[in-house]
Amino acid sequence: MKRISTIFILATLAWVVGCGDEKVPVQPKPEVTPVVTIAPTTVTTKMIPAATKYTCSMHPEVVSDKPGKCPTCGMDLVPAK
Repeated sequence: MKRISTIFILATLAWVVGCGDEKVPVQPKPEVTPVVTIAPTTVTTKMIPAATKYTCSMHPEVVSDKPGKCPTCGMDLVPAK
């Protein structure tokens, strides 16, 4: 029994001495470069026409925001110039 324990102790000691001095190289981590993706944006511009005024060609004092008939004479209102 003494012989087995002596062999076990010597084997363990040889393993510790053999492995303990060896340095395991540490692999460096690869550099990580952040990737920034900028999504293209679409800008649409709607041209909103200025408010058109409508007037009667016979009665210029009659002004309306929408086409229709002149309340005085019944003629069609035309876009004002």
